[in-house]
Amino acid sequence: MCWNCNASVAERRAFLRSILAMGAGAALAGCWHGPDIPPIVTAPPEAPAPDLGVALFPDALGRPLATNKDCPVLVMPRAIWTPARPDLSRIKLMNGINRLTVHHSAFNLTTTGWTPTKEEIEYIRQFHTGTAPTDRNWADIAYHYLVDRAGRVWQGRPLVYQGAHVRNHNEHNIGIVLLGDFDRHEVGADQSNALVRFMGFLRKLYAVPAKAVFTHQELADNNTDCPGTHLELFMNRLRAQWT
Repeated sequence: MCWNCNASVAERRAFLRSILAMGAGAALAGCWHGPDIPPIVTAPPEAPAPDLGVALFPDALGRPLATNKDCPVLVMPRAIWTPARPDLSRIKLMNGINRLTVHHSAFNLTTTGWTPTKEEIEYIRQFHTGTAPTDRNWADIAYHYLVDRAGRVWQGRPLVYQGAHVRNHNEHNIGIVLLGDFDRHEVGADQSNALVRFMGFLRKLYAVPAKAVFTHQELADNNTDCPGTHLELFMNRLRAQWT
């Protein structure tokens, strides 16, 4: 079908929503097995991504699959730490989920305090979205969830949209970052326990197999030390227990 370039934004969004309703309503209803990739649903290049909301654990249409009550770790909603929304003109839909990738922020954050943690997350968002020469100029914070040093989990980029955490591997991929520099520090008990419980919940909810849980350096197209030596070792030990 040809896309009418003279259509209004409202018409374009209505067109996309009709496609989503026909083709993607069940994108996350079943389990993904092996290398199978869910159907790709993309907006016409002229149109922004539809505003599908900020549900903590959405399906492909942004409808909640689960809530905080279902999760073993309390997740701080995005609105707690920022009023900013993603730039929908420069973001892509997730198109279903079949993998998960773990990162570290590489910033030397050691505090467990609420206020400095909020400030750190907002600093990361501004670095990722800023337009200064040293900024990333991305549509939003790169990660979907952030785990702090106290073991709190924070909502980042809404999960219905692709992150910006592994170049060329963001589609279908949940991005989780642990705050801290794990080349310098060990992963503390509170933070690691929260990560394990949270990943277990996400893996079950989205049917992500053990073989599809990665660290950044395992998927990166370029050399990276992320997620740091200590977190990489922790992830290796953890995944060995799953098999």
